[in-house]
Amino acid sequence: MLDKLPEHFLIEVCSSPILEVSDRLNLMLTCKCLNTAVGKCWGRVRRLRIANNESDDDRISDRFVAYYILKSASSLTSITLCLNSSINSQLCKGLTLFENLRSCVALRELTLLLTQLSQRCLHLGLCKLAGLSLRKLALVNSVADATIMRVICNTQSATLKSLGLINCFYLGDDALEPIIETIHIRTLNIRSSRRITTAAIQRLIDAHQKSKVKEPLKLYLFRSSVDIPSLKYEPGRVRFFDEKCWRKRLRTGEFLHETAVRPDWEYSSDEDEFV
Repeated sequence: MLDKLPEHFLIEVCSSPILEVSDRLNLMLTCKCLNTAVGKCWGRVRRLRIANNESDDDRISDRFVAYYILKSASSLTSITLCLNSSINSQLCKGLTLFENLRSCVALRELTLLLTQLSQRCLHLGLCKLAGLSLRKLALVNSVADATIMRVICNTQSATLKSLGLINCFYLGDDALEPIIETIHIRTLNIRSSRRITTAAIQRLIDAHQKSKVKEPLKLYLFRSSVDIPSLKYEPGRVRFFDEKCWRKRLRTGEFLHETAVRPDWEYSSDEDEFV
């Protein structure tokens, strides 16, 4: 039955952003026409998500990750990588992963959960991405510190609008200072990054209100150490997206484009549109 469908339709389906790489691998095993369609879809894939941190899929190796990033490099605008330490130890030798990411010249969104990646590799790797114009960057369960934040400021300050620092236990107020001084970000997610204090977020809010940016500053502060009621800001200039707000959106049906089921750690700011 599938072989009666137009090939261009099957290619369009296989390049859908809702599919993970493992989904496409499963489609290739379904029938010959889908195998062909998947093989031809990679140049159209805009969003790539590869995850095996929770389940050890033996099909996902360091070569596998590198191969599929390069295969779609010309079209990719968004990449999410959630990889376990065994893959990272191989993939980051010689910083291969970041060299492959550097080839994705159209990349605008990058989310990294790289288990047990060293500070040295993260520092050198982010330096290699200096040629990219990222608008959204999220580091999850990361060893990022103040030095890493300075690298981000030095390489992405011209374009970065949305920053996720989730479960980053080494990050303190000193790490946020370069961001406050250098980048006019519109979205900050510090979920479960408990060393960042209320005072640092207040300085970020003050800097945003003094800037010429008209859009409100959006903050994700769930499970952080920030005392939201004590923050001072002008009405309409700051919006908070905590767990209760997220559940309210689910119940009321507002912002339906943000309600996709995702892992608890994964950074979501789908409402943001930066042109």
